[in-house]
Amino acid sequence: MINRRWQRDNDQGAGFVGYFVALRGTEPQVAELLATAEQWLAQRGADRVIAPFNGAAMRGLGTLTGAFDESPMFPFPWQPPHHPALLEANGYRPSYPFWIFDIDCSSERYRDSRPGERAVHGAPVDKKRWKPEMETMRTVFNDTFCRAGSWTTV
Repeated sequence: MINRRWQRDNDQGAGFVGYFVALRGTEPQVAELLATAEQWLAQRGADRVIAPFNGAAMRGLGTLTGAFDESPMFPFPWQPPHHPALLEANGYRPSYPFWIFDIDCSSERYRDSRPGERAVHGAPVDKKRWKPEMETMRTVFNDTFCRAGSWTTV
């Protein structure tokens, strides 16, 4: 995927490889797939590849690199533990880490803190303010995307 607006806004010539899924034992096919995608992107002016990213908010944000024995946090997908090795074997390295934290909102420390002191302050979406709420989510997502979640190769 080539997103000229993203390239312009981030002053980068990166292109994207879509959502990634592969079975164990498919190393040759993964290498061929990534090489073909990289060549396609290079022919269209990409100087770097970010993979995987399918463009979907949150669900398209890269590859899980840990916590494979845990249920994924909604709305993120679970991925098998062999995925990072497949990307690394093809010259990709983790970039833009996307951290997910569990916050115990019932803890005494959290309850006793003021909202400005909290590491995370969340609230349910106010459906009466749907457009502004979604704009806030879009802004946070887009502003942090350049630092979040995918692997890259140069």
